[in-house]
Amino acid sequence: MGAGSTVSVECRHFGGGPERLKAEATTDERGWYKVEIDQDHQEEICEAVLVKSGDPKCSETEQFRDRSRVPLTSNNGLKQNGVRYANPIAFFRKEPLADCGFILQKYDLKDAPETP
Repeated sequence: MGAGSTVSVECRHFGGGPERLKAEATTDERGWYKVEIDQDHQEEICEAVLVKSGDPKCSETEQFRDRSRVPLTSNNGLKQNGVRYANPIAFFRKEPLADCGFILQKYDLKDAPETP
């Protein structure tokens, strides 16, 4: 994910219901983003979610790969000085790169199971 993509952090109560928090950020040239949250969300599920790609050629999303849970509570045993990291999320290209077929053949993945 390069520069200019939009990522949001969304939280909702464990039991469902409406969103209780939605904050957005834009990625820098390295694909990094920062969202500052000043509340504790111990009773909520929070996720970093892809919103919009900064590159129209690379703007496809896949279910379950477009979001990542992130704990936003101070009561989770993590000692990261208030900083939390979500697992990587990424947009996918609409059209594969010309070299992809050749590279996949080199890895001989024809017997590999599909990833979820």
